[in-house]
Amino acid sequence: MPRSILGFTFCLLLAACTQAGPGTISRDRFDYGNAIASSWKEQTLLNILRIRYSEVPIFMEVTSVINQYSVEGELRAGGIYFPNVNAEGDSVNLGATGRWSDRPTITYVPLTGEALMQRLMKPLDPAAVLFLTQGGWPVDFLLPLTVRTANGLQNVSGFQVFRESGQPEFFRLVEILSSLQRSGAVGLRLERKGEEETAVMFLRRKGAPAGELEELRELLDLDPEAGEYSLVYGSLPVNKTEIALLTKSAMEIMAELSTWVDVPPEHVAEGRTRPTRTSGRIGKYRIDPPIRVHHGSKVPATAYVSTCFRGTRFWIDDRDADSKLTFAFLQFMFSLVESGRKQLSPVITVGAGG
Repeated sequence: MPRSILGFTFCLLLAACTQAGPGTISRDRFDYGNAIASSWKEQTLLNILRIRYSEVPIFMEVTSVINQYSVEGELRAGGIYFPNVNAEGDSVNLGATGRWSDRPTITYVPLTGEALMQRLMKPLDPAAVLFLTQGGWPVDFLLPLTVRTANGLQNVSGFQVFRESGQPEFFRLVEILSSLQRSGAVGLRLERKGEEETAVMFLRRKGAPAGELEELRELLDLDPEAGEYSLVYGSLPVNKTEIALLTKSAMEIMAELSTWVDVPPEHVAEGRTRPTRTSGRIGKYRIDPPIRVHHGSKVPATAYVSTCFRGTRFWIDDRDADSKLTFAFLQFMFSLVESGRKQLSPVITVGAGG
């Protein structure tokens, strides 16, 4: 019996040691990964709401997660045995102690100064945006969300600072590029000249729907004889072989998305925020919300992400595929800003002549 007790105690300590070693990797990686992903979604939604109510967004970054485990154990045994005495005089003393500790250390860093400018105010790289289309992201989703102008063609904006009614030609451009994307008639590549990299968009006549390449060149005022065009950041191109995209920053994109957030009517009536933007039309093109954020007193079980702001619950429904796609892009967007090839400087272009 004493031997069996010792063996059982030893097995318990051995099992604890196993759990504190390699066995923690898969558990911790997924648990912490899921927790960070969930908190990122909540922080993003909360910052969209802050912008909606004219407050400054606040980002807290998780920079490191260090988890330390330790297992300590001790076994004690002792006894007295009298071979010539009745067995009742024998005695055995057993003892075991163990201690398990789990000490996670998580580091948070608020985004301030240059890091904040880099993440929020830096425009997206036009090449990075269009290269996403090569990876399968739809043009008709990306361009209206990330581009303010394309060779002077104006996108619509509902945000107060950049409010624009938009041009039907911009959405016709999006429609054509979306068609060319599906047909595989448009492609991108990087060309290196010294230390500089230039993104080039090339057009293939093979597979292109009839007349669309010609209409694309006409809309963007491109050289009809050229088959390749350089992508640059700016309001207007300097020649007919350039495509100038004035891209948005992360702050602009989040601000634009905030205009679609459904807020309590009393908040609008009291002047706390502006009325919620609604679907509309520009020419024959319908403008629908890229994200739908609902509000109420109770979050439904179907919520994809939710948060509480100003005493009201806000959420995105898990069955809303379009809103979830927008949220996924926001995560990609921050990665694009961080890993951009070169800091984009403001470009001032003054048109001359008629």
